[in-house]
Formats: sequence, C-alpha cells, structure tokens
Amino acid sequence: MLANIFKNYRKNLLSVIFLIIGYFIGILSLSIGISVVNNVRDYSLDSTSGNVNNMIIANVSSNKINSLSYKNINIIMNEMSSTSEADILNFGSANINDNKNYLSSIIPIINTKKSDWNIPIISGRYFSNLECSSSNKVVIIGKKLENQIFPNGINKDSQIKIYDEEYKVIGISGRKTRETQWDSTVYIPFNALPKVIKKNFSERMIGTNTRNDYTVSFLLRKTKNNKVNLKNVVNNSFKNDRNCEVSFTTLDSKENSSIFNSIFITMIISGMILIVVVINVANLSLFWIFNRKSEICIKKILGASDSEIITSIVLETTIIAAFSSVMAIIVHGLIFKLYYNYFVTAGTSIEISIYNWIISFAVSIICGIISSIAPIKEMLKMEPAEALKS
Repeated sequence: MLANIFKNYRKNLLSVIFLIIGYFIGILSLSIGISVVNNVRDYSLDSTSGNVNNMIIANVSSNKINSLSYKNINIIMNEMSSTSEADILNFGSANINDNKNYLSSIIPIINTKKSDWNIPIISGRYFSNLECSSSNKVVIIGKKLENQIFPNGINKDSQIKIYDEEYKVIGISGRKTRETQWDSTVYIPFNALPKVIKKNFSERMIGTNTRNDYTVSFLLRKTKNNKVNLKNVVNNSFKNDRNCEVSFTTLDSKENSSIFNSIFITMIISGMILIVVVINVANLSLFWIFNRKSEICIKKILGASDSEIITSIVLETTIIAAFSSVMAIIVHGLIFKLYYNYFVTAGTSIEISIYNWIISFAVSIICGIISSIAPIKEMLKMEPAEALKS
C-alpha cells in the first residue's frame, strides 16, 4: 500500500507540495503559540512558586528557643509531610565547598508524595519521594551555582560539600532563558542536613525579630489530588506548644492582568492563523482529490469499494499531515536554537515540550482526516461514467 501511496505522490507532486506547505505553516504557528503560552504560564507559576490556591506560608514565632529546636521541628516536618510538601524558607545560607564565592541559600524540603508543583529543573531530575523524605545525601542546585562549580554541566558523579559533608548533585533548578529565585539556591532533604547544622539548628536558622521572638517560616504545598486544609495542618502541628504563635502570609495570584492578557492574545493570534491555514488546506485537499477524479472513478469501475477508496485517500492525507508536523517542529527547534541568545536577552522562551508534539500531531491529523473525507464522499456519489465524461 505504501508503494502505491508514494506513487500517487509522485503523480500529483505539485498538489502534495502545496499541501505540505499549507500544513507546515499552520503547525509551525500553532507550535510556537503553544510554546509562548507555556512560557507565560510557567512565568506566572514561577513568580508565586506554584499555584497559590494549593500552598501557604506559615510563620511560627516563639520566645522559647527550645520550642523550635531541631528535635521538635524534625517531628513537625515529618508530620506535615504526610499530607503536604514542607519547605523551610528562612534557613539562611552556607558556603558551598567551603568557598566564600559560592554562598548559597539552603532550603530544606520534605514530602512523602508527589506535590502539586515543584521547582523547574533544567537538567538532571527532581527528588524522588523516597529521597525527599529520607537522609539520602542528594541536592538540587541553582543554575548560577552550576555555572560556577560545574561549567561543563553536571554528570552522575557531580558532588558538592556542605560543612565538609558530600552531597550528590542530581538536578539543576531554574529556567534556561531567564533568571529565577532558584538560581543560587540549594534544595536539600530535611533529614539529610549536615550534622553541624542539626547540632546548632536553632541558633543558625531562627532569625530574631523586633519582639525578640524566634521565628521559622514554612512553605506548605499540597500533595497531588489532596484537598487538605493547610492552615489546619500547621495549627494542629503546634497546638500542644503554648509558646508558639502561628500566623499566615497571604499569597497573591499573578494569573490576572498582563500575564492573562499575554496568554489570551497569543491564543487568539495562533487560533486565527490556524483557522486560515485549515481553510486553505481544506481547499487544497479538495483540489487534490477532484484532480484525481479519473483515477478514483477507474478504481471504482475495477471493483474498489467506497471504504477502500476513502481509506486510501485519508491515509495519504494523514501521512502528509504527519510529515508536515515533524518538519514544522524541527524548524521550530532550529529557530529556538539559532536565536537562543536573543531569547535569553528578552527573558522569554519558545522551547519545545511534549505538548507541542501531542497537540501538533493531533491537530494536523484531525485536519487531514476532516479535509479529505468530505470531498471524497461527495465524489463517490457521482456515477463513474458521468464523472469520466466531465
């Protein structure tokens, strides 16, 4: 069958070229639009470290340093991790590899289930649930720290030292084309903190405010598909300690105003281009099919059934659509690679994701099927002798 399909392509080469160009332009504009929408959405989530409806910042103050000792916080962090991801935000900084030039913020983290959102990873991977809740000595470092310590990138043997204890670097956080708040941070499993830090936990991580109280700030993020009330989680964790006072910081969503408008405008423009291209492709498909009227009629006279003819035409159109999609996404990738420095300067990105492939293929194949079935059905209604005369 494939041999016959390619034979038909050669016989109708000009029509095939026009079809490929039509699909190519439409899918390229669609793919770039998808990347822009994804980038704007990521920017919105990055600005608030995730969906604000699924997270909360809790500030716990106490005038007793023992209330916020490592022993107590360890119990509380492990309790909270059963229903949410828990990060400590005001933990302070450390000199990585005992080098003052590599000063980085340390963020202890713990969870036992996949959370609603996690920091973006440029290379490597994110913590597994086991790593995040265990004492495994693994870390995720920011891209700025990677550029300083590992200018050639990380590999499976990459390690850093924190207070003379070695940690394996499993991932790099941040975004390729713009700066983020994670560029100079080190994420570390709470239970894997260095012994020196555990020993001097309260003195090191707890800041002193104007009331001379000790304060620790937690960021809690819901685990996936969990409807738990995060305020209740924090309040229940500290309800037995009367020395602790809990307050919550309200997080404002960034999904409205200019960010929402950018997504909306991009979708409108991409949609309009796609509609125009689909109409053109439908017209080209119509011309291509009617141009092969004699061939189709002869097949019918020789005994080919309507379903066989329809299947053959639809398959030919689908192959063209799929081939055009691959070409469009490859060109999209080349554009991003060639103009990478421009995107870095602009602080934006059109990087290709799995969504580009899925949506582009789905749209092109659906368009191919729809644009070919309608005209071929109309043609098959004609009597072969009458069609050949005309």
